[in-house]
Amino acid sequence: MNRAALITFAVLSTSPAQASLVEALLTGNYYADPPTNIPTGPIELSFQTDTELFDSAAVSFGPDPRNSQESIVSSFAFDGMQFTRLRFAVDGKVVSACDGPTTGFFHGPDQGRGGDWILATDLCGGLRFRTLNNSGPLFTEAEYLSFTDPVATLLPAMRVFSGVFFVTSQEQTLYRGKDLTWTVTPVPEPSTLGLLAFGLLGGLLVRRKT
Repeated sequence: MNRAALITFAVLSTSPAQASLVEALLTGNYYADPPTNIPTGPIELSFQTDTELFDSAAVSFGPDPRNSQESIVSSFAFDGMQFTRLRFAVDGKVVSACDGPTTGFFHGPDQGRGGDWILATDLCGGLRFRTLNNSGPLFTEAEYLSFTDPVATLLPAMRVFSGVFFVTSQEQTLYRGKDLTWTVTPVPEPSTLGLLAFGLLGGLLVRRKT
């Protein structure tokens, strides 16, 4: 292995395995309220959140209906989550955007609402956002306890089917989403980006000298 490869490998190996800051993107169509089967136009919501920053967390376990010898996550609640860099666009036009932070919560599977996973937060300019009629996979207790970052694991596992509301502070529904796609990606930390740039620069310098 040459010196350039060694420098680059050393930088990459010091990068964190999983960043706690993630960017979430929700894309799809919105429908009239009451809903129809004809989409009105495209809708998009994005924000960043630190998956290790929240006021409180609680998780409960119950019997697994598939296997009486195991237990599963019956409910979880992450309250006081912080959301930043919020952007909400309708028909390709930004309706609301701000750096934040705003606060919200991530709950599930809420048995009182049919097993929904719910994510909710204030947006900007009096708008609020919450998801309904969603679900996620059944995690066993052992699987959950193995998560190094529960929010980062649960958030992208949430499946959004329909009933995503963008409402005013008076709870008036403005947009109702359906069949939306949920994407969650890690945001590289500035220190990680700096290390990567340093490693690449070092590799280029070594190559120029050889």
